[in-house]
Amino acid sequence: MYNQAYKAYRGLPKIEDKPKAAKNTGLLGRMKAPKEEKKTPDEPKMKVAKMVDAIRKQREALKNG
Repeated sequence: MYNQAYKAYRGLPKIEDKPKAAKNTGLLGRMKAPKEEKKTPDEPKMKVAKMVDAIRKQREALKNG
């Protein structure tokens, strides 16, 4: 029973946060409008991975105080 849940949990892709690019705010720096990413419908597996990632972060926050 636990083996199937373990395999399903291990098979989920990890979600990594994308670092934000540093803005050039110098004297001659140009402010470019950020390009909008096209939103594509997520696969069910990615939706579950995002939900699991959110739950992991909330549990870590509770555990760490």
